[in-house]
Amino acid sequence: MEPDELEQPESQLQKKEKKLPKSLGNTLLTEDGIIEFRRKQEADKKQKKEESEQKKAQRELNKQKKVEEKIQKQIINKNKEEKKQQEIKEGKREVRAHVQCEKCNKWFTLPVDYDAESLAEVEWNCSMIDWETKSKKCC
Repeated sequence: MEPDELEQPESQLQKKEKKLPKSLGNTLLTEDGIIEFRRKQEADKKQKKEESEQKKAQRELNKQKKVEEKIQKQIINKNKEEKKQQEIKEGKREVRAHVQCEKCNKWFTLPVDYDAESLAEVEWNCSMIDWETKSKKCC
């Protein structure tokens, strides 16, 4: 080898080879190989970006679907309540009061003829049930 060859600056290809990641392993580094590697990198980036955008769009779609379902449930509940109120006005349904036990927090439906207002000032509990019921007493 002549001394001039040893002192020559690095070629462009050698500089590019240094910039390549080690993940290429023992791949033969040629100008075409480098270009192909860069194209593959760009294609992978583009594919990941597209997948990310698809996932984001799917999340938004799911979120919108949940909101629509919630609105539908609210409409159904509102319709049920309106129907119930209409039945009460027409006398097809009796209004019944409820009372809550102060000890166990369980709710009980009072009989139609029970004076619910008399319980407003009393700390009511299950042991005070004085009508026939299938509910179990806790107290």
